[in-house]
Amino acid sequence: MSTNIAALRGRLVSKTVLGYTSSGKVFTTGRIAVSRNFTNKKGQRQTDFFRFVLWGKQAQNFTDLVDQGDRIGLDGHLQSSSYEKDGSTHFVTDLYVDHFDLVETLQDKEIIRHQLAQDDLVSSHDEVVVTDDDLPF
Repeated sequence: MSTNIAALRGRLVSKTVLGYTSSGKVFTTGRIAVSRNFTNKKGQRQTDFFRFVLWGKQAQNFTDLVDQGDRIGLDGHLQSSSYEKDGSTHFVTDLYVDHFDLVETLQDKEIIRHQLAQDDLVSSHDEVVVTDDDLPF
């Protein structure tokens, strides 16, 4: 028996938009940026970008709730396909999402920063360190 299960955790690269098939089914597609668990020789953490697809009500919810840069979790299965363009065959692999989690929005981070500043836990003179994990791409 074979199993096709995939889980990705990362940041949404850009806001998704709803699309409709010729038969009226609703869907959305997007890309998720996932940092690798190791650094290269220069000490930099590289990022991979994966395509994903959601269908139906889940696609509508995702488009309504998730914005560019939000940290998300996607669970689903991989599906490969191919298409012809300019006489060449191109192969693609997409994550077909069965379930998504909104792990952290950029708005959540701003609220927390604001609350910390209000509580004098963070001084306005403190240095703010931004890592690759903080970037939406």
